[in-house]
Amino acid sequence: MKDLKNNFLVSYAQNREDVILNGFFKNIKKGFYVDVGANDPEKDSVTKFFYDRGWHGINIEPIMSYYNNLQQQRPRDLNLNIGIAENETTLNFREYSRGRGLSTFSKEMVSDYEAKSNIPTEKFIDYTVQVFPLKKVFKDNKIQKINFLKVDVEGFEYEVLKSNDWTKYRPQVLCIEANHVHKDWKKLLENQNYALVFFDGLNEYYVAKEQQNDITKFSYVTTILGSPIVSAHFNNLLKQVGDKLDREKLINQNLRSQIADLSYQAVQSARIRNLLKRFIRAVDAAVLVNINNLNKPLIRNSKPLILNEGDSLNEVLQKIKRYDLERYYSVRSNDRLMYKLINMTYIFISRSLVRTIRKMRRIIAQKGIKKRQWT
Repeated sequence: MKDLKNNFLVSYAQNREDVILNGFFKNIKKGFYVDVGANDPEKDSVTKFFYDRGWHGINIEPIMSYYNNLQQQRPRDLNLNIGIAENETTLNFREYSRGRGLSTFSKEMVSDYEAKSNIPTEKFIDYTVQVFPLKKVFKDNKIQKINFLKVDVEGFEYEVLKSNDWTKYRPQVLCIEANHVHKDWKKLLENQNYALVFFDGLNEYYVAKEQQNDITKFSYVTTILGSPIVSAHFNNLLKQVGDKLDREKLINQNLRSQIADLSYQAVQSARIRNLLKRFIRAVDAAVLVNINNLNKPLIRNSKPLILNEGDSLNEVLQKIKRYDLERYYSVRSNDRLMYKLINMTYIFISRSLVRTIRKMRRIIAQKGIKKRQWT
């Protein structure tokens, strides 16, 4: 599948079989495939590439766990939990617990595995599987045109190819795994007018001679060397890295937005703080003036001091004292009360404002917001 963002091809197959097959069908948006020995719907899958492009087809897989995965992930495909053989019957199938792709119907392959010590075949289960000829599967499902047939059945390929009616059902391209050849199928396919056009080191690719004008002529240079190719696993790693970078970018954007908001709030707080200071200074000046005015003695008696010539010294002193008291210290009791009330209120408000400003400074300091120059 073409990754438009990174401009490379993603191959899900084991040996880039999907990319090679795509070289034959570049211009076909919705084709039909048949996968005998489908295995997993994604890992090492030859058809996942085409399914994502809009193709559909038949997946034949005898192992129940893979069949269930195909059912879940390939709703457009026809998934069959069977095997393919020349005759309709049941055959013994050996499923190996370790080593993906080793399970087989072939007794010769079982013997080959047992003769090799480097293949993990010690754990397995044997059970019978219903098998059908390929031509019956095509007939029962009314298959007409097949773009490509892929066969990977671990040494049982000849039996699968022998089971088809090549006069009625002729895939345009065949992709056959050719690393376990117990019975050569080249002569069989030559007799059915199929020409071998490419070998990728693992698989043989055949083209029906009558279809050679209907498909793109295969070119190794343009298909394999034309665009960068990465595995699905590597592509997933790239996506994880890209998703992580996108998440970090989003987090950084959010942090920058929060810092900008906090900085704006800090600036606004500084402006409010300056306004409060100016307000307090104005209130302070006004209140102090009023308090000083209240605290001044009231001159309520402007009569001159009258002394009699016959007054004794003690009487003169008493008159002077009374005169001073009446002239300078006759403050009304309600004025004195008002003075005390305003003075206490002023002290309370000023202290509260000071505490509020200090608290705002501590909050800003905890946020780690630095003072900035604003114009």
